[in-house]
Amino acid sequence: MFSVSILVVILVTFIGGPALSRLAGRSTIVFGSYMGKPIEFIPGNFLSRQKDLLAEQLRQQDSDQNIEIQAYRVWRGAFDQTVLHTAFLYEAEKNKSWVSEDRLDKTLITAGPYTVDGVFSEERYRNTSNADRSSNRKFFREQILHEQYLQDIIASQQLSNREADFVAKITENQRSFYFVRYQYSDYPQEQVAAFAGENREIFS
Repeated sequence: MFSVSILVVILVTFIGGPALSRLAGRSTIVFGSYMGKPIEFIPGNFLSRQKDLLAEQLRQQDSDQNIEIQAYRVWRGAFDQTVLHTAFLYEAEKNKSWVSEDRLDKTLITAGPYTVDGVFSEERYRNTSNADRSSNRKFFREQILHEQYLQDIIASQQLSNREADFVAKITENQRSFYFVRYQYSDYPQEQVAAFAGENREIFS
């Protein structure tokens, strides 16, 4: 499904602007799904922002590839990142992870799209449409959950202090052994014969 849809949106990648608005106005672009959750393009959502980011990176590289290949790389990369993002959100929701409104508000104020030179701008916030505000809240809520899930994975792979201490103490008490290895031919033949004579029953 992705390979078919990509032919429809190649123009959007590098032209954008009015073409993107007209396309988005008609419908969203659905590329697939993960665990029943659609992997779709909606202006302002994760896939949309990944597409913009990758397209800008490709422009800066000044690639000689034709526009179809460049567009495919951009959309394919955005799609793959979105699938991974959706998987993280799915696992986070399954584990009942959530983001408080206070935390979300603080993130939007300090690192959201309403800051100018690192400072929250009331003017920029007021000039943002309600639709864009809602889109921004959804995007940043997902980003926080995404990062929180990654941190949980990393934390689960780290040893606790007690576990690390236990592993370290395993090597504190050690025992050493010495042994000598003889070849069979080194054993005295007369003792072999004597043993055989005393234990005839086990050789019969």
